[in-house]
Amino acid sequence: MSMVTLMAIAPQLRPTHCTNEERIHGQCIGPNRNQLAFLHVAMFWLAVGGGGIRPCSIPFTVDQFDSRTDKGRKAINSFFNWYYTTFTLVLLITSTVVAYVQTVSWAWGFTIPTVCFFCGLVLLFAGMRIYELVIPEGGVFSSIVQVFVVAYKKRRHQLQSVGDGIFYDPPLKKTLCSKLPLTSSQFRFLKKAAIIDNNDEIKQDGMCMNPRRLCSIQQVEEVNWLMIIVPIWASAIISFLPMQIGTFVVGQAMRMDRHLGPKFEIPIPSIFVISLIIIMATFLPIYDRCLVPTLEKFTKQEGGITLLQRIGLGKEISALF
Repeated sequence: MSMVTLMAIAPQLRPTHCTNEERIHGQCIGPNRNQLAFLHVAMFWLAVGGGGIRPCSIPFTVDQFDSRTDKGRKAINSFFNWYYTTFTLVLLITSTVVAYVQTVSWAWGFTIPTVCFFCGLVLLFAGMRIYELVIPEGGVFSSIVQVFVVAYKKRRHQLQSVGDGIFYDPPLKKTLCSKLPLTSSQFRFLKKAAIIDNNDEIKQDGMCMNPRRLCSIQQVEEVNWLMIIVPIWASAIISFLPMQIGTFVVGQAMRMDRHLGPKFEIPIPSIFVISLIIIMATFLPIYDRCLVPTLEKFTKQEGGITLLQRIGLGKEISALF
């Protein structure tokens, strides 16, 4: 963000301004190699930073609550509501205030979010002493590969004669609060990786002697649940591919008369606020206060319908529109 801000402030880091007459005659001077290199490095670090923040911020916050208690589970649900509420509010501000500032000055338009980002970073590190830090243990992908390899090695075992007591189920690690529930029917062949052939595979402290020959039932269930989620994850990718709502809105806004009075013109990014306002002011209250109570009377289920049904219904509505 600092590099992008410097590009907007320092004229040496960007091409010279091109007038309409120069653009018509093809006389605009493009960026040189150093300017392009600076831009590419800035975009690279923005991608790296976004990739580090977005998938980790929510799980890290959830780690601060104790999911073993009713109070902790309620706090987690409350956190998700507040998170998406504030996230939508921030989008409203960035799509209106910041977007308008950028129409006046790109330097100030980038400086404001950079300063806010720095303040957020300071607040994050200010709470380091009170955070509940869950230390990562092992690699995610190596554990997945291990389950498939061990299950293949023990493919000739018969699950029909194997009880739950034969599965390798060591004590929970300090970083884990609870165990995943055991699935009964999905991907049963993976459970062969947790079958104990003999006691020589386990140490006296209950740990596995050779991870290449035995996996815990929790490792198996983690892979099992991951494979169950894959169809939902894959369908989300397919459904987002044809959704060009962002470019469509921008294309329409570029051709609209966005003037409110003789001097003020609505910035193009502010057009996205319309959909956010409709969701916050119209759909969410109707869904929470009208639709959910009505569905609960018919389905006798908390929330009206399950999460999977909500996802499917949302995709069907999206396909219709």
